[in-house]
Amino acid sequence: MIILVIILFSTLLGFWQERTAGNAVARLLELIHITCTVIRDKEKKEIPIEEVVPGDIINLSAGDVIPADSLIISEDELFIDEASFTGETFPVEKQAGVLPEQTPLGKRTNSLFMGSHVVSGTGTALVMATGMNTEFGHISQSITRKAPLTDFERGVKRFGYLLMEITLVMVILIFGINVMLHKPILDSLLFTLAIAVGLTPSYFL
Repeated sequence: MIILVIILFSTLLGFWQERTAGNAVARLLELIHITCTVIRDKEKKEIPIEEVVPGDIINLSAGDVIPADSLIISEDELFIDEASFTGETFPVEKQAGVLPEQTPLGKRTNSLFMGSHVVSGTGTALVMATGMNTEFGHISQSITRKAPLTDFERGVKRFGYLLMEITLVMVILIFGINVMLHKPILDSLLFTLAIAVGLTPSYFL
């Protein structure tokens, strides 16, 4: 009962902390509204970057965040900070033009990528991809993929399962011996439960 109470309390505490943190983040996001200027139906509109869709034409100037992967239509001394993609600390000059499809990310001078921002200059660009379809989205997906287990981790896991099997056999034997010796069933059960908890590797708890 004590173990169950501790597990229940720990679960409720973790849920409350996660919920509180989530609510705090949600309130902060409500205070932050990043917008961009797009041309729709030949009219300029200021909209949240979440509402940008492929086919929109965006106007860019110094300080703007790139809301989506885009192709440059026109530019005037347009320099972009792409350090988060290429590691390049200096702004990259962007120009309108046509490049081969297999051009490396760092050399796509005619493209803008979501998450980068304008350092100087102005330009217009055609939105090609948004959300998880962008280069930034592909990077985030690769980061969230579960890394394969190393040989050491697999060895630890196998050893843990071995200890679990040994513990299970010992618990059954000890409980059976206690019953054969006419010990009280409840005492025998609590005793074997205590042994199981003590011997179970923390890796599985």
